[in-house]
Amino acid sequence: IWHNHDDIPNFYKELDIFLITSFSEGTPFVAYEAGASGIPIISTNCGSMPEFLTSNNGFIVESKIEAFVDKLNYLYEHRDVLQQMKTNMYNRTLEDHNYKTVFPYWLNLFGEYNGAPLPPPKPSLTKLPPYPVPVE
Repeated sequence: IWHNHDDIPNFYKELDIFLITSFSEGTPFVAYEAGASGIPIISTNCGSMPEFLTSNNGFIVESKIEAFVDKLNYLYEHRDVLQQMKTNMYNRTLEDHNYKTVFPYWLNLFGEYNGAPLPPPKPSLTKLPPYPVPVE
């Protein structure tokens, strides 16, 4: 458990793989946080995970413990695949799920921003760290 938003990147630096075990989900934003940190995901077939994950950056599995264990063992035994998936996940998130691609979608979804000019994006959203993220 972290105390503020600034602790989140340090949390993800400690991970090699992220699991999403939900039976039902909309869009699990933690998946995008993990992706921006270059963490491959093993997920159930929930929400937008089938569109976000490919065989190059993660796995969609059945909602069974054995399915998760199988993929975890595979990645443990194939570290080269895990490393490539980390790079692929980071690049996918950087290219397809950044403020330039997501913000217009939300604007279209919710309409104009009360008729006022849009605020500029926060600097933290415009610059992602290089991959691999340095571990301190």
